[in-house]
Amino acid sequence: MEQVEQIELPPVTLDRKLTISIGIGQLEPSYKSVNDFINAVDKALYVAKENGRNRFAIASYSDKDSNQQPSLF
Repeated sequence: MEQVEQIELPPVTLDRKLTISIGIGQLEPSYKSVNDFINAVDKALYVAKENGRNRFAIASYSDKDSNQQPSLF
């Protein structure tokens, strides 16, 4: 993330920095399906974006607790 932020953009971009937000997950047996895993990682991505962008959030869902919030970093 730090290396992406160091990329210099052309002046047309109004001096904005390039940043990335990332949703991270590890596929484990606790997910009922690959789609559940993808949905968890996607939710983590949007948590990262909603909390200021240029962050990452880790999906930490299990099939027993689908309301658990991703961990934000």
